[in-house]
Amino acid sequence: MSQFSCNHTLPRSRVGAHLSHIPQDASRRCPDCQTSTPEGTLALLQKLQRIGESAAHLVFSERDADVDQHLSTYLLDRIASQRKNSRSGFKQAYASLLAAWGRASYLLLTRPRLSSVHMTARGKYGSDVARQALRALGVAALEASGVALIDTAPESGDEEDDFGGVLVEVNRMIMCMRERASAIERFDQLEVIFDGALTLKGMRDEVVFAVSRLDEGFARWDASARK
Repeated sequence: MSQFSCNHTLPRSRVGAHLSHIPQDASRRCPDCQTSTPEGTLALLQKLQRIGESAAHLVFSERDADVDQHLSTYLLDRIASQRKNSRSGFKQAYASLLAAWGRASYLLLTRPRLSSVHMTARGKYGSDVARQALRALGVAALEASGVALIDTAPESGDEEDDFGGVLVEVNRMIMCMRERASAIERFDQLEVIFDGALTLKGMRDEVVFAVSRLDEGFARWDASARK
């Protein structure tokens, strides 16, 4: 008897075993039925993104990396195979679905596994879809770094001596990373974006720590002034 409300069953194979790990929606439909609409696919991707955000705090061995890779491959296949279907709405939602896939996959998979998913998509759907997937991953990496443009940076300054010049240069690097992420052609270029995103995240964390130290100093100053 089927475990799904749609009465569909999963194949009795490793593929079926992997698909059994896909989070079910409230209607308890099978993976193919869940992903038959843009709304269902997006909801599923958002669930996987939340799992990925939680997994970042877990020991790597606590998750099955093979399952995560298969789910990412399956969902990209579902999005790509229906991308030209305007009647169901996939054509109109394609960009947002691909972006959601990028966010979930970036959080769940290692670089070698992402490379494998990319090669599978390239072999099945060609370079256009594969390129779009790479760019979705690049944008997701920058979003995950949590670094935005520094609005307080002055428009000009001495780039060698003035701290404002440093902020201008940081802004320039962030803009450059965004532009490059939208122009990725190869997986090794995606890795440049991944490395840059990690560098920006480290920079952000260091600035937050430095500001916290400065605030502590001001608090001691104020406490001393009140004596």
